[in-house]
Amino acid sequence: RREIEELKIRQAQAHYAGMAEVATNVLHNLGNVCTSVIFAAESLLRAAERSSVGGLARANELLAANLDRLGEFFAEDPKAKTLARYYLRLGEALAGEARESVEGGRDLLRKAHLMKDAIAAQQAYARGSDFVEPVDVGRVVDDVLQLQRASLERHGVSVVSRVPEGSVLRAQRSKLTHVLINLVKNAREAVNDLPPERRVVTLDLVDGEGTACLRVSDEGVGICPEDLTKIFTHGFSTKPEGHGFGLHFCATAMIEMGGKLAVESAGPGKGATFSLVLRKPEGGAG
Repeated sequence: RREIEELKIRQAQAHYAGMAEVATNVLHNLGNVCTSVIFAAESLLRAAERSSVGGLARANELLAANLDRLGEFFAEDPKAKTLARYYLRLGEALAGEARESVEGGRDLLRKAHLMKDAIAAQQAYARGSDFVEPVDVGRVVDDVLQLQRASLERHGVSVVSRVPEGSVLRAQRSKLTHVLINLVKNAREAVNDLPPERRVVTLDLVDGEGTACLRVSDEGVGICPEDLTKIFTHGFSTKPEGHGFGLHFCATAMIEMGGKLAVESAGPGKGATFSLVLRKPEGGAG
């Protein structure tokens, strides 16, 4: 009886530990996307603050003050010619602002959907209904780079992507998106202190027999040989402020999708390459 009770206790402890890890992964991934949401919101706010609407209001005040003498105003007042030229330029400026607002709104909506997908994916995982399907990894890469664009630009990091759309592999789209967000973010942080011309993150796809390998590479801080065997361990991090959740989530997610995650580094200061191996759809090319 005592052994049965101890087994039940161990099973309960394992269950709650698993729930805690799932919650930690969700919070970590949502935190990454929230950072992108903040950048996007700040961009929209700056666009609103420098809007031409304020100038339009002042121009309209001048026009209203001369409304009863428009013929005389446009014929004699030098301000009238300036006002006319201003209105001609204003249409183009407001059209540009409208395009920027629409793009910013779409960007925010895309990120909000990704946050929703992250929660839905973990709910499906908890129900045991997580599934793998053919996914265009080229489009996933494009989405991830769009989500990370503001952060990459802010830190002066360039991206070289050689992952074409139409490269279909078996994955869980939301999970793969968050894996790549983590890896691109880590690569960006790894090159932060390099000269501007070397702040480059590269993504490429290497075709294989029945599988394909999506690689995320940088020439940044690199990884010590003794850390390579621990890099995916839960709670282990090479960053002073790191929690050791991101890469553990990535490795676990890849296994759950029937793939694997590997890392190579020649050592400190020599960069690193993270390789995501995923299966091709049956009977199809990657």
